[in-house]
Amino acid sequence: MPSRWTIYQCIVVLFLVILLFIVEMFKSYFSVSLSLNGTSTIIPLLLTFLFIIIVVGCSSLLMIFQTKKSTLFLTHRIWMKMYILTPLLLILSITFFITAALASINFQEFMQEQRWTLYVFICYFIFMMNLFVLSVIHKIKGESISKEAKIKASYLWTSLILFIIIFMLP
Repeated sequence: MPSRWTIYQCIVVLFLVILLFIVEMFKSYFSVSLSLNGTSTIIPLLLTFLFIIIVVGCSSLLMIFQTKKSTLFLTHRIWMKMYILTPLLLILSITFFITAALASINFQEFMQEQRWTLYVFICYFIFMMNLFVLSVIHKIKGESISKEAKIKASYLWTSLILFIIIFMLP
């Protein structure tokens, strides 16, 4: 029988899948125009940011439940190198995604018909970014704060970074 923490993790993943279905149903509200002209883009930007906050929260919850389930999470010595390994894995993933897109003749058509793959990929990148921020916090703080505090800090920092990227850079 799985532990209650594993069941909680399954519930979080199920919630994330339901969220992706909701986003797909209301995709016109989540699309952000590249031309930022006044208030017509504020609501889609806020909904997009809300989606990102929820995905970051789900990934943080998965990690918190993992700390409850296993005492080895964030204690293995590889975590002291994760701040290097995570960006490398992210670069490899982006390279793979771009290569697959360029190799596919009908990539745009595929993305229109199978839009859920794009949502899964977005969730993956958000998770990897949260993992990177967690690894940096873990490297800086070491054992001075608890695992849960590190995960909560990574949630806040990841959300702040993504907020800056979405609202300040365009």
